[in-house]
Amino acid sequence: MTLVNDFSDVNKYKILIMIENGDDLGKVITAINDVKSCEVMGITDPVQMTNILQNDHTYDILVMHCADELRDTIETVKAIRKHNTSIFVILLTNEYMSIDDMDSLARYNVQGYCKDTGDLDELKIWIHSGIRILEQTKMLKQLYVQTKNQAETIKTLNTKLSSSYYETIDTLRKAVDKKDPYTRGHSDRVGYISAMIAETLGLSQDEIDMIRLGGQFHDIGKIGIKDNIITKPARLTDEEYEEIKKHPIIGFELLEKNNIFKDILPAIRSHHERYDGHGYPDGLKGNEIPLMARIVCVADSFDAMMSKRSYRDKMDLEYTMNEIDRCKGTQFDPKVAEAFKVLMKTRYDEIIAITGEY
Repeated sequence: MTLVNDFSDVNKYKILIMIENGDDLGKVITAINDVKSCEVMGITDPVQMTNILQNDHTYDILVMHCADELRDTIETVKAIRKHNTSIFVILLTNEYMSIDDMDSLARYNVQGYCKDTGDLDELKIWIHSGIRILEQTKMLKQLYVQTKNQAETIKTLNTKLSSSYYETIDTLRKAVDKKDPYTRGHSDRVGYISAMIAETLGLSQDEIDMIRLGGQFHDIGKIGIKDNIITKPARLTDEEYEEIKKHPIIGFELLEKNNIFKDILPAIRSHHERYDGHGYPDGLKGNEIPLMARIVCVADSFDAMMSKRSYRDKMDLEYTMNEIDRCKGTQFDPKVAEAFKVLMKTRYDEIIAITGEY
């Protein structure tokens, strides 16, 4: 079965979609109707897909449904990569993958994956991300040809490659927020509030900007936590809580291998450490906890209390501020908590605007 859907400027980007269920294939094509400047071809036969990509290297993006057995999908990707190394591969999965599964797929240059949900918002995000990365890659090749062997070219190439990697990880960050409708926008809010606390503490602009990024990416490790835990409409069991406590390490291991994220790793790994030493994952205490993480901890806790959850309503502002004051010296760094109280007095309207904007 083959379905073709043409958009404006059809020669710009070609997308091949392979889903064996014809009804599901039609739904996916319909869902990405608003992706502009693309030609979409949909097929239901995996053998046909492999043959097409062996002989036609004009496709830019492949969207493929992941087989029930991951090793079968890996074998299919290996066969494709023998003949086509440049196509941007996105997998549609029935469940979110573990960090080990993502590592396995990354070895064969699978750039992204997303869960097959009803509205397929994550897939559209990945396709837009793929297009941006493809555009940047074309620019890199043009720059290299035009200014080969020039030092400035190498610097530009590195910058663009870092930008491409950032785009991919930022897509994962947004996918984390989309897992739970009750926490959408949480990471953006934590980033902005963290930056405002840093500014109140008198930190430099470079430090403020880095802390904003740390706040935005602090929960990236939740991409490796099962959906039924993230979205559970009740309080977690002890076993589920132990599972979700793994997300700082998952996020740290996901980003530690790329230098562009090295400065924000403390926020990712240590935002659940407590000032009294009873936090996780490392049991750090006091100033052993990086300042970035101590700041993000306060911003994260404030936004969590001020957000509606599936198992409780949001808490009122007075209660939230009393909790932050009560937990000074135990959960929170007293200086950071005091800075946040000053911030709430001096820039209250901005904080409330942020909580409503994202």
